[in-house]
Amino acid sequence: MEGVEWVKRLVSVLVIEAQGVHMPEYMKDRIVVTLLSIAIVDEGLRPHALHSLRSLKYLISLDLREKIVDELKKRGIEDPLIKDLEDVTTDDITMNNLRKFLNDELEENELMRIWFIPLHIREEVFKKVLESDVDPLIKVKFLDKFFDDVPLELSKLFAETVLELSHNKDQDVSNPSICMLGKYSNNIPTKLRKDVINRMLDDGIYAVEALENLRQIIYMEGMGDIVISKLLDVTPRGEKRGVIKALIIAMRELFGIVNHDNKRKIVNRLLMLATYPNDEMRNISFSALAHLGNNIPSDLRRGVVEKLLEIETQQAYECLDDLAGIIPRDMMDGIINKFLEKGDEKTLVDLADLLVKFKMEIDEKTFDFVLKSKTVRGIGVLNRLAENERIPDDRIEDSVKMLLDLAGVRDIEVRKNAMSALGNLAKVMPPDMEDKYVTQVMDSDNYEAMTYALSKFNLNTLPKKTKVKCAKKIMELLGKKGDIKNTAISVLVNFNVPKEYKKDMLEVLIREEPSPNLIKAISKLRTPEFDDEIFSLLVRSIEKSSSAEVQLIAMRVISGFIPQRESEALEKILLKLSWSRNKDISREALSLLSRKK
Repeated sequence: MEGVEWVKRLVSVLVIEAQGVHMPEYMKDRIVVTLLSIAIVDEGLRPHALHSLRSLKYLISLDLREKIVDELKKRGIEDPLIKDLEDVTTDDITMNNLRKFLNDELEENELMRIWFIPLHIREEVFKKVLESDVDPLIKVKFLDKFFDDVPLELSKLFAETVLELSHNKDQDVSNPSICMLGKYSNNIPTKLRKDVINRMLDDGIYAVEALENLRQIIYMEGMGDIVISKLLDVTPRGEKRGVIKALIIAMRELFGIVNHDNKRKIVNRLLMLATYPNDEMRNISFSALAHLGNNIPSDLRRGVVEKLLEIETQQAYECLDDLAGIIPRDMMDGIINKFLEKGDEKTLVDLADLLVKFKMEIDEKTFDFVLKSKTVRGIGVLNRLAENERIPDDRIEDSVKMLLDLAGVRDIEVRKNAMSALGNLAKVMPPDMEDKYVTQVMDSDNYEAMTYALSKFNLNTLPKKTKVKCAKKIMELLGKKGDIKNTAISVLVNFNVPKEYKKDMLEVLIREEPSPNLIKAISKLRTPEFDDEIFSLLVRSIEKSSSAEVQLIAMRVISGFIPQRESEALEKILLKLSWSRNKDISREALSLLSRKK
């Protein structure tokens, strides 16, 4: 056995050696032949040897392939390696071309027929490409193609070479080079950073798209103001939308690292671009302004708000809403009047959202629009009002009705927000509204919303009549599947179920798969006539559950049955668990054993 293991280790060493960068071709061939011989001679080592050959398939020379296939077929040895070696693919062509390239036997135009570079020769190939005097166009295409494979050890040489290529008069060479420098920003050596940034700035408009990725090194080199001053000279032109988009993003990203004067220029430029004829440009400009938020200097905020009010578009109102935190208090009356003048449903929901953020009262007309909007934004307004206990008591019933309706729609985002708002309403319900609210929820045919709302509500404070109604509904929900049933079980953990429903609920629960909440619910519902079934379920949970949490809870619940009940099976299980690696489990098991008679 020791001899077999020794040969296996030898094979592994041979494989590693064969993949070495400096291993001569004739030695690689000899290693391949050695592995083939082992596969033929020793059946025990055959799988290991064939597996090793498969891992070296890209290194096996074309003339050796045929010999290996013939030898394996001649001896009736079947292995996926045969098919791999018979299929001459682009991989084979690539490996052949790489060998030729490294031996200076490859034509320049053939360089693009390389489709991958194996790890073991990656550094050698890149070094040769970077240092060669190959046609700049072919060089830049090759480097762009394998950009993600550039070894870190060559980062300095790569950055220097690409920086040099970026000065090429041919735009087909310089433009992709500039883009590569942008993408490579995190690995550009310290000494080259300023040169790279200046090269970008020299190129004006085209380089804007690459500068977006250089924020970190611009900041580290303290060149934010120089860069932004240059970028602000870029004139928006219709045919350069991609550039303007990148300019907006660059302004947004560099805003925090420039001086006050440049901050003012950026804000003014974004406001100007917000009136641009192209929809996409306008959207990105408003988004960038909203992103700046509280970073907009105090003395510029009033001007931003005034300009957004002048623009008078839906996008401007939404941006104003996002910038609620910077709006001077004395401007709120004017803004509210502006929103009310606009008067449409969407704008009034935006107004309500704004008023909530400012913790101001919402007038009845606006609240009506919020209820009617049936949008994620409208629900968000209700949700925040509920969180802050600011929904008027006489509007709670309408709010619950609307949210129950929305909790049943197909749109997942609307449904999720409606259920969240229902839960928040439950938490802030005035005492005299609780019974009415729960009754309203119980009368809904939306089981998901019903269980969610019940899980957020204290059912024990309700009148007996309502508690009975809840128990009936929970029985119904226990017959459902998935999250609805699981949430219903979790409701039972904290619900003092009326006596007349305990038996029916226990009959359902003891047939279910044990879970932490299920065991807690059963413990809460425990009645003497079900003690045998409950005890059996607890023993089964302790013995067979793969969940440590279930085992622990079951042991804590079963402690209520000890020492009244004797069980040899339980004693054996506890003895076994007392040796558990889980300290909580072993401690609980020992505690139970000590309590037995």
